[in-house]
Amino acid sequence: MHWLSYLYQFGVGGLIFAGSLLLILKTGACDLRIKHEKTWFRALIIGYCALALAYLLWILAALHISPPAGVQ
Repeated sequence: MHWLSYLYQFGVGGLIFAGSLLLILKTGACDLRIKHEKTWFRALIIGYCALALAYLLWILAALHISPPAGVQ
């Protein structure tokens, strides 16, 4: 149950994100032959993956790390 929101956010959201990147490339809004634009395009992809990894680690920590004694 804990994974449904993660899968929805990064599964469905990932499809929308990938579709938008394809749209950017197909329309010519981003020319990957230009170094600066290639850098930003990579930054978008790396940022998405980093955010997905951060959320994954946060969920795993919430599920498997117990609070200290005396904390409710």
